[in-house]
Amino acid sequence: MSIRKTRTSKRWMVVVAATTLCASAVAVASSASATTPVTSERFSGANRYGTAADVSDELDVCTVMVANGLDYPDGLVASSWGYPVLLVTQSSIPAETLAELTRLAGPAPLSTFCGNGDLDVYVVGGPAAVSSAVFEQLKAFTDDGGSIRRLSGDDRYGTALKVGQFYDDEWCTITTYSDCAVVLATGENFPDALAAGPLAYEYGLLLLNNGNKVRADVGAFLVANKIASVFIVGGTAAVPQSVENDLWTTYGIDAVRLAGANRSETAAKIAAQLVT
Repeated sequence: MSIRKTRTSKRWMVVVAATTLCASAVAVASSASATTPVTSERFSGANRYGTAADVSDELDVCTVMVANGLDYPDGLVASSWGYPVLLVTQSSIPAETLAELTRLAGPAPLSTFCGNGDLDVYVVGGPAAVSSAVFEQLKAFTDDGGSIRRLSGDDRYGTALKVGQFYDDEWCTITTYSDCAVVLATGENFPDALAAGPLAYEYGLLLLNNGNKVRADVGAFLVANKIASVFIVGGTAAVPQSVENDLWTTYGIDAVRLAGANRSETAAKIAAQLVT
């Protein structure tokens, strides 16, 4: 099956760089004769919140995703949009995140980039992940031309669907999902979905699955939006062969599986798909 690429942009190139470097590193490590040098740039902070803020500072855009930094599912789904993901706790905004929000959008006279209150914020996850109090605090950075919206479902799988349903792009819109591919990863562990963020950004949407069949809500999404192409990321221990079979027998979708013997090889397979 041939799946076409859909979009590229400056922020996409920044996001995919890390995955491409992973593939290069694996290739060099696995070949004694490899001579191509690998260059890298480190984005980091004193903790996960500072690291996320450092990435945001590099991207310098006026749309951010906000997710809980103490659990992985919502942040993984949020990363597929290609915007920086800033991290909070359920009940507070850490100092590093607050400093980056202030750099982007105020309050006056502190804002240096987007303008005071002119930030677009997408909060990924329900109140159990990001409280209503934190949501209200975030509003201060959106109250003069910006916007804020919560995208959430009953659980990580429902939240992934909400994010997918809302995403609007020149190729991949609410009414033309058939132009897109769905990237399907297990929702029970993070490595494959983490590596698949750039793939989902390039081709369409990241959805999560569990169990031995396509989840009913994921299947309903595929049917309603006439999805014809699916990438499965991860081996059969992560996404069973029975799920791949179900995609074909129930939904008529001949999925492409990107998988290696371990998480590093799977990440390399994903990166190779992106640079071909």
